Amino acid sequence: SDELNQAFSVLPDNVFVIPAESQISTYEVMLNCDTVLIYATKMGIELSAFGVPVVVAGEAWIRNKGFSYDTSTPEEYFELLDQLPQNRRLDGPTRERARKYAYHYFFRRMIPLEFVQPGRGGLFGFDLSLDSIESLAPGRSLGLDVICDGILNGTDFIYPAESYAADGEGATSTPMLADHLTLP
Repeated sequence: SDELNQAFSVLPDNVFVIPAESQISTYEVMLNCDTVLIYATKMGIELSAFGVPVVVAGEAWIRNKGFSYDTSTPEEYFELLDQLPQNRRLDGPTRERARKYAYHYFFRRMIPLEFVQPGRGGLFGFDLSLDSIESLAPGRSLGLDVICDGILNGTDFIYPAESYAADGEGATSTPMLADHLTLP
C-alpha cells in the first residue's frame, strides 16, 4: 500500500487496499470478485479452480494453460478490462481444466521430502530428520528419487501423487523410481 500511496495521492473509488495485517481473508475477497487481475502470483491457480475468471498481466503460473485470460500487450489488457464486469464464472470444462492444473501444481510439482521438517530458524529455516545416511538411499524416499532422477537422467520433476492415498500411505519406501536410478 505504501507504493500505491506514493504513486497516487487519491485512489479511484473502485480500488481497495487490504493491509497485510488485516483480519480480512484474501480468499474471501477474491472469491467474491467478478473477475480477478493478477501479475506474478500463483493465486490465479487457486481462483481459477474455484471458477473465478482470472486476467493475467505479465508472467504467472497459469499463463497459456487454457483457463485464464492472457494478455500480451497493454492494448490487449485494456481492451479486456473494457469488457468487465463479465458477471459469470468459468464454464464447466474450463473450470475442470483449471482444477486439473491446480492438482498437478500443488500435488505433483510440489515434491514432498518427509525428512525435511520445519525448523527452528537457522540459515534455511528447516531441519533434516534422518535416522542415518542410508535414509537417503534410492528407494527410501520417493520425493528424493524424483529429484535425483530429474537431475541425473533429465526426467521431469513430477511427483506421482495420484498413485498414493491422501493420508500419505505408500509415499515412502517405494522402489518405483529407485529401480531406474543409476547413480554416478
